[in-house]
Amino acid sequence: MTPKRKKRRVGKGQSQVVHRLLSPPERTAEGQLLLWTEVIRGKSEVMIWTPETPEELEEAKRFLRAVERIDWAKPGIHEVRYAKVKPRKVKQRPSARNPNATKTKLDLLHVNKRGDVNFGALTEVEKDLYVLLEFFTLYEMEGITHFFYHHLDHLPRLLSFMALIKAPNRRAVSDLAKFLKAQSGGKWNVDALEDFLYEMSSEDLGKINAWGTDYYSKAQEMWARAREYVKLRYDLEFD
Repeated sequence: MTPKRKKRRVGKGQSQVVHRLLSPPERTAEGQLLLWTEVIRGKSEVMIWTPETPEELEEAKRFLRAVERIDWAKPGIHEVRYAKVKPRKVKQRPSARNPNATKTKLDLLHVNKRGDVNFGALTEVEKDLYVLLEFFTLYEMEGITHFFYHHLDHLPRLLSFMALIKAPNRRAVSDLAKFLKAQSGGKWNVDALEDFLYEMSSEDLGKINAWGTDYYSKAQEMWARAREYVKLRYDLEFD
């Protein structure tokens, strides 16, 4: 869906869209999702937009062209303006790309149980939430390192999803992952990793504990970001 923004009439059949951005939009690796921080009614908010219809794709191009005209080296709020053509009215229907289109709420514990049995059977959003919950739960039960030598195959998805939702504690998890990989010989080796964790110095333990504290202290905001993203992207809520 196209994010609703302030519009000003500029000509027949057209209006001008104005975005007040603090930073330029970012695009995912696939280039389908746009994320940026915008000032709305005096408050900064994280915006997520996935253009889908031909009109939205064309508008996204105009938006990005307008963004390129801004000097982002200058600090402050930047007004991004472009003309929007009134879209054609089309019949709305659930997106074929979104298997959750008919759902409104996810039970996270139920997703976790299903994922334990068959992770591959989960939808993409369920997989993202599964690994986020998995890391969080293991931290509370076993500590922050347990995930890395028992569920290492889920690490790429965890880091990708935390970056996508701009989780405030993503840096702690990313830095810890880089540190542990380096300590296990520069590549993921579970045996070498276990040896390091068993014999690590008090200095290394202090580093790991600091990353753990940073991660957990921002976990509440992480879940808030996840809820916001899932609601905007999939029109879903979760408990």
